[in-house]
Amino acid sequence: MLEDYPLNRAGMNRLLKAAKISYRLPRTSISVTEIAESAAAAPTDPHQAQQLMVQIIASVSATSLRNNKARLAAISGTDAQTTLQEIAALANDDVLAAYAKFRTGTRNTFSHIGPAIFTRYLAAITPEAFVLDTQVATTLHRAGIAIDPTGPWSVQSYRAYIDTLYWWAGEYHDPADLELALLNCPRADTPTTFTGDTGRILAHLLGEDLPAPTTWGLTTLDKKFGPLHPGTVSAITGEQGSGVSSLMRTIALGNARRGVTVDLITSLDPGEAWALLLAGATGVPVTELTNRDNTGRAHAIVDKAPQLAGTVRILAAPDPESPADVLLDDRPTATVPAARRGVAQVYAWADANPPEGDLDAFVRLERPDLNEPDHPRAGEIDAYDVLNNTGVVLGNALHLGRLVDLGKR
Repeated sequence: MLEDYPLNRAGMNRLLKAAKISYRLPRTSISVTEIAESAAAAPTDPHQAQQLMVQIIASVSATSLRNNKARLAAISGTDAQTTLQEIAALANDDVLAAYAKFRTGTRNTFSHIGPAIFTRYLAAITPEAFVLDTQVATTLHRAGIAIDPTGPWSVQSYRAYIDTLYWWAGEYHDPADLELALLNCPRADTPTTFTGDTGRILAHLLGEDLPAPTTWGLTTLDKKFGPLHPGTVSAITGEQGSGVSSLMRTIALGNARRGVTVDLITSLDPGEAWALLLAGATGVPVTELTNRDNTGRAHAIVDKAPQLAGTVRILAAPDPESPADVLLDDRPTATVPAARRGVAQVYAWADANPPEGDLDAFVRLERPDLNEPDHPRAGEIDAYDVLNNTGVVLGNALHLGRLVDLGKR
């Protein structure tokens, strides 16, 4: 965001004088701080409310004066000052009601002052308002949102836009960051590289950089449960020792092989967690990796380590700014988290029964030989998706810290 907005000071001041507005622009630019000071006073001071609108018009227009004569004429006079002050006061309590006072029915209250300007006025006053202009609307339309790219935009359209920002942001992102990304998004015919977390989300929405094909880590699971789609929330449960953590590592490795970025959150000691993950990746048993007397372990790791196109990060807690496409939390929880657009989430569940909440899959693991070592099905693990009524038998490779397709033990 710019700290100072360039403007045509001389031209704007001539128009202000002609419109009989007493305020004058003191410099050839206007700062964010100046706008914020006017915005703070606007809800209680009609003169400051008018001054704020002048500053918004000047900052949006930059060095151009097009339509500004009509705009300034529309906000001159005491009645206009009072209306702007009332809108500013209302914005702090009800953004949509404030929007409706700017746009009554199918007409703008002030001539030549449309949503591109008056939503900036509202956004200067309250963080609950967001800028809506043709740039934003065009990008929303490209992302599949039902909105007219060129307007006009009713109160219902503005509400839908705000709801979309909060939906995309989810629990871990700021809607204002997505608003800024929309404002800065290039035209469809402009080559670009999307960067940062919000850039990644926007790229996914626009289909510019489709997310990698996320997976449950095993072919049999993907066939039975369907792919681990971005935007879904799943849970895994089972008795201690039944393979919940091993399935988490299996999912992590399977996605890393596909070039997907994975966050694996665990309460294990980092060294132990890495040893288990490395065992699953290399096929070298955990006992050999952790045996300091095994002088050949380093060579075995180098010889057998696969080239993973993606990244696995082992964390003790979630990273709100993480760019991960898959989030795996191995710490048993009893709370269903909110879905995150573009991110597949899988959680260890503390209870044997599915929760009351929106889950896409609830996988229960049962290991026949857990309490009966001589069980005829020793070495197998049943994985059953309770919500979707489907299941599969997996192979137990817990000595490698992971699970395998049956027959590949």
